[in-house]
Amino acid sequence: MNRIMAFWKYDMYPYLLWGEVVEFKAKGSIVAKGYEPMAFMPEFILEYEEGLKLSVRLETLRKNYNAQKKSLLKTYQDLATEVVSKCIGGK
Repeated sequence: MNRIMAFWKYDMYPYLLWGEVVEFKAKGSIVAKGYEPMAFMPEFILEYEEGLKLSVRLETLRKNYNAQKKSLLKTYQDLATEVVSKCIGGK
């Protein structure tokens, strides 16, 4: 069997997880390497090389998203601290 990569829904950005298919189950679900024995219903399946390219791009997006989210949170925490400080300080 040729190597195959599956992508399935996930609840965090980029809203997909992925892995190399090690087993096809009944009713279309798959078992992915590293996630055994859990089975997932794939959103789509790609040949391994194409899936690997997509997974690298998605992982880069995830890292950038998390970095920007962390930066945005820090900005708004600082703003909230400033607002509270001015209010308590009477300025």
